Amino acid sequence: MSKNGNKHDNGVHEQGTDETVKAYQEDTPGQAVEKYVKENQKAYHDSKKTFSQIAINETLDTLQQEKTNLLDNPFRLGSMMYFETIKEARKLVGEDRYKLTEVDKNILDTDIGEFEVYEGELVPLDCPQWEPINEEEEPELNKPKAGGPKKYYVYVRDPQTKKIKKVTWGDTTGLKVKLGNEKARKSFAARHKCSQQKDKTTASYWACRLPYYAKQLGLSDGGNFYW
Repeated sequence: MSKNGNKHDNGVHEQGTDETVKAYQEDTPGQAVEKYVKENQKAYHDSKKTFSQIAINETLDTLQQEKTNLLDNPFRLGSMMYFETIKEARKLVGEDRYKLTEVDKNILDTDIGEFEVYEGELVPLDCPQWEPINEEEEPELNKPKAGGPKKYYVYVRDPQTKKIKKVTWGDTTGLKVKLGNEKARKSFAARHKCSQQKDKTTASYWACRLPYYAKQLGLSDGGNFYW
């Protein structure tokens, strides 16, 4: 028992925690403190959200001013802030408040920034993945293969850096590739603007050309057309 008659005298509690709720309830019996604590908890979480939003807005302002691609935003690739920045840009584009680079236009036609639940975990969709390669390994270039962290991978040489990189792509949530579905193929090609994908260092380039390499990837219904 503290000097003021309260059961608890252990300093300032963190807002919104179960410990805080319990302490207030025991120290102020009969008072409606739970509502008060919940309101403080909401304010606390809203403030954290606001800080994140400020960081994202400032980042987008900088990207816009410097005409930098969304994929080159400063947040760690694969982090929530990385994806939230892209999602916010997509929202601002819909409100005509953000101007996209040519690369961004292709990126926002994908599902990047969105998530699907796979085996109980949230999995980011269309997330680009790069893996630097040891030049001494001399991997076979421009020959897609099945496997890797995504469904498929291919080694390519970056024309700018002259280095070999591993590009991975493909759904990892268990969906099957149905190249024989003409309607699905045309929808995919239109959505990803496959006729405009010319950069071999991007996942979009290889995803669009999946039918070309169907046989070596163990797929049926391939052909000389875009996926």
